Amino acid sequence: MKKNKILIPLVILMLLVYILINKKSNKLKIGDIVIYNPPISSYKYNEKYINNNNNVITLSNNDKKLKITKWKVLNINKNKIELVPYKIPSYELYIYGPQGYNNGVYILNEICSKLYSDKNITARSINVEDIEKIIYKKALDNIKSKTDYFKIQPSKTGYIKNSWYPTIYELEKDSVIDDEKKDDGLKLSDSYELIDNNLKKANNIRPYKTYYSTIDYNTTKKLLGDKYAKILIPNKESTNYWVATRSIGNGVDSAHFDLRRINEGYLRGARVFDSNNKSDGFKANIFPVITVDKKQIKKTDYYYVY
Repeated sequence: MKKNKILIPLVILMLLVYILINKKSNKLKIGDIVIYNPPISSYKYNEKYINNNNNVITLSNNDKKLKITKWKVLNINKNKIELVPYKIPSYELYIYGPQGYNNGVYILNEICSKLYSDKNITARSINVEDIEKIIYKKALDNIKSKTDYFKIQPSKTGYIKNSWYPTIYELEKDSVIDDEKKDDGLKLSDSYELIDNNLKKANNIRPYKTYYSTIDYNTTKKLLGDKYAKILIPNKESTNYWVATRSIGNGVDSAHFDLRRINEGYLRGARVFDSNNKSDGFKANIFPVITVDKKQIKKTDYYYVY
């Protein structure tokens, strides 16, 4: 009888420990794999809005280059979960020139929204804010200071006389065109409609420098930490995808208008247009971020979105 009195509490204790361990192991964590199959859908756009071609392109999430069924947890915010691809889709989007700067953010978000959304599930492209909120603020400020991020004086010469600019620049917050500064307007990850008129010229512009890079793969890995580096730069130095945010950098006599990207495993910019009216083009993959309600994710052998 005495032996039974000892055994019963012991069994109860072991059962409680098992329940706690099991409950903990079932708790969703950053980096966990989640299975989500978006409904088959397509998106059609004209390349003239993001490069120098005039082809109508139709993309399908059933194409093996765009099909994503396995995702990783990027962020857990109360009842909302953000997921990104376990493997970066291999489809490459070509972005070029002033139209690339004008419409790149919009097209990237539209592609992701149309191909990977579902009922109660939203999708968009990754942007620079997704990356910055992971990096420790003091370390990020240090990186920015090394590249004179958002310097008060826009350039060494003050005014930039080579003053061609993509049309969306005049809609951006803090743009300065012919001595007129816009105090409100679009943030650099904002874009709400396609722009047809690609280019304008002013007497002078004074763009604030918003460009910075995270230098190289090893520095970026350190800034993100191992856990997030495995999620956001899974292919190490070979990681190459678009980040739906614009930025501007200054030279001595010209400004460059960039679309953000992770390239060679670190955050940098694709210099698609210079204010001396020179254009360039780049290819990179897409990298969607989907947001789901926590209650939509259930676990069996894997976590699944229902």
